Amino acid sequence: MDSQTTVESVLFESEDPRLRPEFVRYIPGTDWRGDVVLVGVVHDHPASVFRSEYLVRTLDPDVVAVELPPIAVPLFETFGRDPASAEVLGGEMSVALQAATWEKVGIDAPSVRYTWDLFASLVRHGVPLDVAVLVLRDLVHSYAQATWTLIAALAWYLFRVRLDAHERFEYDVDRSASPAEMAHSETSHIAQREAFMQAIESPPAVVLIDTVREETMAERLRQLRRDGDVLAVVGFEHLERITDRLTTETAPEDRA
Repeated sequence: MDSQTTVESVLFESEDPRLRPEFVRYIPGTDWRGDVVLVGVVHDHPASVFRSEYLVRTLDPDVVAVELPPIAVPLFETFGRDPASAEVLGGEMSVALQAATWEKVGIDAPSVRYTWDLFASLVRHGVPLDVAVLVLRDLVHSYAQATWTLIAALAWYLFRVRLDAHERFEYDVDRSASPAEMAHSETSHIAQREAFMQAIESPPAVVLIDTVREETMAERLRQLRRDGDVLAVVGFEHLERITDRLTTETAPEDRA
């Protein structure tokens, strides 16, 4: 990625409705860190799949980071080795990894950093026992699921056996739809999701898990941008909060 001008020209000069600026955040680099482009997606939606692949190919960052556990990246890379099936099997994550020409990393939970921060948060906030049990149960489940994805990747690498280790989301459009139809479907889905979330109160366990996940992803991006420009593909619901964490980042000497 060359500059903010490059990023803005890709978005503001494009007539493709799947590349609207509200789905992308740009955080400029400095002398000691690279640029970060955050791409918000609706997981597995055709419009998001297109946006992720297009921006990775066009901006060609030093690092492509995806909202996957590090241990799950090999499985999604196996999906991406067949361009004809990458979108079908692994959605926007696989096509982003397949389009990347340099470093590829997973930044989501579970990870050692996430686990440490989760336990620290439980202790620091004095979380009630019933909430802590739910949080720890989710942690165990996330590790089990991540391990299964690694097993699935090994099964494909070694025996060309495809194990079902990833649940896909389905929508009212597919990749045969027009760009306008895809964009309308994606926007409608987000609006419905936001209306639903405003109508309910998220359980404390979910709030705690998402807060720690987003801080863990933001911290990983802070580390990655020290080595170059980064493009990260994350769920649309995380876009603003991760951006806020990155834009309040201080210089290394200020954090010492």
